[in-house]
Amino acid sequence: EDITDLNFEEDQDYIFFLRTTNGAGLISDVARSWAVSLDLILPNISSVKLNSETPTNDMELSRKIDVKMVVTDNYEVATVNLVLYTVGSEFTEPDLSEDSEVDSFVFVSEISNPLSHSFSDDLIDSNWYYFNVVASDPAGNEDTYRSPVFQYFDITPLALNDVIAYPNPYNSRLHDDIRVKFNFSENSEVTLYVYSLSGHLIYQDSDFFDSGKQEIVWDGLTAYGDELANGVYIAYLKVQMDSGKVKTKVLKIAVLK
Repeated sequence: EDITDLNFEEDQDYIFFLRTTNGAGLISDVARSWAVSLDLILPNISSVKLNSETPTNDMELSRKIDVKMVVTDNYEVATVNLVLYTVGSEFTEPDLSEDSEVDSFVFVSEISNPLSHSFSDDLIDSNWYYFNVVASDPAGNEDTYRSPVFQYFDITPLALNDVIAYPNPYNSRLHDDIRVKFNFSENSEVTLYVYSLSGHLIYQDSDFFDSGKQEIVWDGLTAYGDELANGVYIAYLKVQMDSGKVKTKVLKIAVLK
């Protein structure tokens, strides 16, 4: 008989008796249970992170989907079931009965917080995803968490390294030009802006470069062909991929004559 609607209290021991009677109302059998302590408290899922950030609908992820969380219970957690779903290439609200399951992972036995799992296989570029978590304890109590829908891009984040200007300081009497060298990870449009300390743009050059070690050669003159006065100038290097991802670097170049 289902007696879960009765007002049981946590951390109390209960003994259950089963009594049967015959048609005359006489007791024909009595069974007594051992003392039972009931677990009425649900597990708790908290501190959920998606690639180290709190999940939101406007998140854009790349390379992998890394889920972390903390799951606690007053006694013990039996299992934590983590399932990744996709709603497809267009944003829609999640529907567990209709959406496609991509992958899953189950934490069992001794669970050590924080829990962490990464999904990286079978992910489709530009598709929308979400994950669902169900934590249960041995008594059958459950807590659930469903993430917002987020978008995944199968791209490697743009890296911009080893940016230097040479020679620095620059002397037009000793050097023919200034070379701004850089190393980056993706074919991109690269633009060099040079400003005076007062904020005036004195030079700009842009070109498309293949990934790897590259350089922009600047003759050390302004956009009008004038020589630079002695002083310090700000070089601003902007690298932009076709996807719109941008990396920048700021350098100071000294001019001495």
